[in-house]
Amino acid sequence: MTQLVFRSCWRLGVPGLLLVGLTSFAGAAPEAKRVLVVHSFANAAPPFTIHSTAFESELTTKMGERIDLDEVSLDVARYATLDMEEALIELMRKRQAKWQPDLVVTMSSPAGVFVAQHRDRLFPRVTPIIYSGMDPRRLPPDALQQNAAFVGGALNLPALVEDILQVAPATTNITVVIGASQFEQYWTAAIQHEWLPFTNRVNFTWLNDLSFDQMLARVSTLPPRSFVFFALLIRDASGVTHNADEALKRIRTVANAPINGAFYHQLGFGILGGRLHRVERQGVEAARVAVRTLQGEPASNFPPQVLGAESPQYDWRELRRWNISADRLPPGSQVLFREPTTWEQYKWRIIAIVSLVLAEALLIFGLVANLIKRRRLEEESRRHAAELAHVTRVSTLGELSGSLAHELNQPLTAILSNAQAARRFMAGDNPDLDEVRDILKDIVEEDRRAGEIIQRMRTMLKKGQAKFEPLDLNQTIQEVLAIMRSDLVTRHVTVAVQLSPRLPLVRGDRIQIQQVLINLIVNSCDAMARQDAPARRVAIETVRDGEGHARVSVSDCGPGIPDGDAARIFEPFYSTKATGIGMGLAICRSLVASHGGRLWTEKPDGPGALFHFTIPIHQEAKA
Repeated sequence: MTQLVFRSCWRLGVPGLLLVGLTSFAGAAPEAKRVLVVHSFANAAPPFTIHSTAFESELTTKMGERIDLDEVSLDVARYATLDMEEALIELMRKRQAKWQPDLVVTMSSPAGVFVAQHRDRLFPRVTPIIYSGMDPRRLPPDALQQNAAFVGGALNLPALVEDILQVAPATTNITVVIGASQFEQYWTAAIQHEWLPFTNRVNFTWLNDLSFDQMLARVSTLPPRSFVFFALLIRDASGVTHNADEALKRIRTVANAPINGAFYHQLGFGILGGRLHRVERQGVEAARVAVRTLQGEPASNFPPQVLGAESPQYDWRELRRWNISADRLPPGSQVLFREPTTWEQYKWRIIAIVSLVLAEALLIFGLVANLIKRRRLEEESRRHAAELAHVTRVSTLGELSGSLAHELNQPLTAILSNAQAARRFMAGDNPDLDEVRDILKDIVEEDRRAGEIIQRMRTMLKKGQAKFEPLDLNQTIQEVLAIMRSDLVTRHVTVAVQLSPRLPLVRGDRIQIQQVLINLIVNSCDAMARQDAPARRVAIETVRDGEGHARVSVSDCGPGIPDGDAARIFEPFYSTKATGIGMGLAICRSLVASHGGRLWTEKPDGPGALFHFTIPIHQEAKA
């Protein structure tokens, strides 16, 4: 049933005085103007209470005489229908038998519709009426023809969706929070009708059939590219009445998508912003019309005032929260609640820190000079290390010179033999040209083989900067074995190779990695020199070591590394060989470390020594 609430009060600093005391002052002061305010909702129903508060504040400020305000609330938030309209009309008529208003002002659409429908039954024709705080589409057509004025606002419903798509064009779902009262049912239908043109681009989800707790659960689990539009929340589907502003704050704490609304006062409560409506403006404008009406101007003299939305305004905190760039805002937008810049917030601290930095400038300059000097020394050290690695490589090739000469002598001997044979064939009476062609083909093949041997030697002897590039580690091992083939045959060493077929490319310098491999293989051959020929066996294996490295393992069947020497064999100038200088393994470890890998030894399951080193996999190969 409809609840009727009457409140009477003095608005000149004596709030709360009962209307019945008015007669005792009639002879001492001018009679106050009587204004009846008909509310649609009880208190705590924003944005409507914001509008009525602005009206009453402006009215009492502008009037230079006392105002006698009487207020009636239909309280339509609590009841779905106005079943008690007749009782309400009768009660208001009896009330006016003792207190006749000089002006009637309605607040929001339900009150305006109620007064317009029962105008003749409620108030005399001479009593002016101001319909305020309502959308003009709710006003009956002939309402303004009966000594009345209109001050309201027209909601541009399509603009509310346009504002969302302006800042978030990828939005595909808009969830609408709206209540289930009769008033909200009207606006649900109106909004759905106005938003039909957007349904081919956006899916709308309506929460008007849910309780508030269910609404909170829904907005906390929205799909990607969603937006929440907070329309109205006076009463939810379970019949619970709500304060819309407090409900908006609670939704903001749980929503996983940005929120927008229609009213300016909601900025700061969680909405993003846009072309918003300032309902207090309608209250102020209605009060100004009321002042002139009370001063004698006919209400019908005032043309209808339909106030639109403000220029775009946004909450800087919400833009930052949802990572929305200010570049997406419409031209001329105003951004509110912007936090002060670091300079504005910490200006004096920054000045103090800069002063301290300047005071320490000389000290820093000295440190930088020392750092430059240190880097030069480090660069010189790296250059010397590279020189030493080159010398060691040349020395290693010197040790292999006999086998390399033998390797080169084979194709040269074959070339000489084939050339002599070709000359003999050509000296005959009827030379066999096909045989000569085969001989020339063999000469070309042997020449290519000799060229490859020379090219490998030149590459190993070449001096220059390390060149890190994608490298096939298996192919590099095969090239090393080709260089050492004759030396391995001479030493009667058998090599067992187990190369991973799916080994990705590594990032490294081919010559440096070959140097490491040659050094490890030569060390293994030297370690097995006193063993019988059949027992001289070197094993080389490649595998992928985790996600980021490839590992090469070199093992032999020699006497192994004594326990006391295992921790020192990588130290410079420490050697287990009688004729060694102890730099080979130290340089190898340095070369591997420069690649981002490591070189180490471990005790194998059987006899002999086992060395491992890792090289990082190339980034593109890793991907």
